[in-house]
This record gives sequence, structure tokens and C-alpha cells, in this order.
Amino acid sequence: MKNNNSVIVLASLKVKKEFCDDFMEKAKVVVEATRKEAGCVRYELIRDVFAPDVFRFIEEYVDDNAFALHRTMPYMTPFREYREKVVAEYMGVETLKRVDYR
Repeated sequence: MKNNNSVIVLASLKVKKEFCDDFMEKAKVVVEATRKEAGCVRYELIRDVFAPDVFRFIEEYVDDNAFALHRTMPYMTPFREYREKVVAEYMGVETLKRVDYR
């Protein structure tokens, strides 16, 4: 059964080409740590096949509180600071909720 209170986040960004490999290594730390958060349902980093400098985070949290807590985790601040240096373009963030068909 799906949780209709869950928060789903889709974040897309384009990384400067010379930083793509390094970005994946730094993001791996965040992905692994986030997956251990109690409120994390799913946290993935995917890479565009046709534009390999484009990455997308697919995130799902049990509720708004879990999403808010994730944003305060100690590993997020250094990653945000690093990201500011290597991102060529922020392509958007969508924050979504499931549709309840009941």
C-alpha cells in the first residue's frame, strides 16, 4: 500500500563536464547516508544517457517532516557548498504528492 502522505522530489541539474565523475563520488556519500534516514522511502541519483552531464535525484520521504529533516542533515551543507561550485545549471526541482484514488 502506498503512503499518500509521502513527499516525492525530482531535482535536475547539469554539472560542469570536468566535474561529472567527482560529482558522482560526492553524491554517493549523500545517497548512502540519506537512504539510512528513518523517513526516507527512496533516494536515487540517475544520469541522463544522452546528456551525461545531466543528473536527477529522485527522492521520496514518508511525509513533510521527514523531508524537512533530511534538509537539515549534517552531510547536506557540505554537499550544497560543493554543488554550488560544480553545477553549470539548476534545471528545476519539483515537489510532489501522490494522488489518492480512494
